[in-house]
Amino acid sequence: MDKVICFYREPFFTYWGLIGIGLAAAAVCCTLLCLRFRFGLRGWLRMMLAAALALAAGCVMTKLFGMASRALYLRSVGESVTLAGLIENRTYVFYGGLIGWLGALALLLPRLLPQRRRLGWDVMASCTPLFHALARLGCYCATKVENGYVYWHPCCYGRKMDNAFCARFWDGRLPTQLIESAFEFLLFAVMLALLLRGGKKWRGKLGVLYLVAYPVFRYLIEFFRDDSVRGAIGPFSFSQLISLLILLGVLIVSTLRQKGAIKTPPEDGDLPAEAAED
Repeated sequence: MDKVICFYREPFFTYWGLIGIGLAAAAVCCTLLCLRFRFGLRGWLRMMLAAALALAAGCVMTKLFGMASRALYLRSVGESVTLAGLIENRTYVFYGGLIGWLGALALLLPRLLPQRRRLGWDVMASCTPLFHALARLGCYCATKVENGYVYWHPCCYGRKMDNAFCARFWDGRLPTQLIESAFEFLLFAVMLALLLRGGKKWRGKLGVLYLVAYPVFRYLIEFFRDDSVRGAIGPFSFSQLISLLILLGVLIVSTLRQKGAIKTPPEDGDLPAEAAED
């Protein structure tokens, strides 16, 4: 079951199709949450502008992270590394997009939503795992073209395992894409519930929740992924090392906030729609 012919023409529900569906679903979710919290038309437009700019930053960072992982892989197998080769044969690392996306939002939202920036941050953070869950489904449904035929060829796959469960999936591999997608859907449900029902206790903290929950999960799932193409640094895969660095960064910032070295912005008030637009 190494290669399965899907269609003579690439179907829509493959990697890029589900990426598009994920972006659309996240945008719809963000719009509904803006209506729920009465951001107003101007506030919604500012949120969409921030999302578009952050998405562009995430795409740039994804390419840079992909080039870095490709360089690590080529170095580990003893091949020469050239900039042109890295650009042409880069791999993709989700962490690049995540760091570019959240980093750009952290810079943009205080300027575009000065009065409700913490709530806006929570809305954006809550929509992130929804997009990620659908993107991981796209990884499982990915295809490649060979000799004029389209083959089912998932990316980001797990290790080959000789058991009845894995035999049901592509090439007898553990479907880590589906496992990660299920985790992201669950995380989306939890974050959405905390946003809608958690009250001010969780205001401004949902982004931090995502930056803790996902790196922990990614570090663990890496043990079951066949991720050698992205390179390794010592005993850690590239993604595991980034997971540890993100967790370390969250710990350092939390410690500095507790000691008062970093001041936490004041709690956002529940502003009416007219005030939110100013």
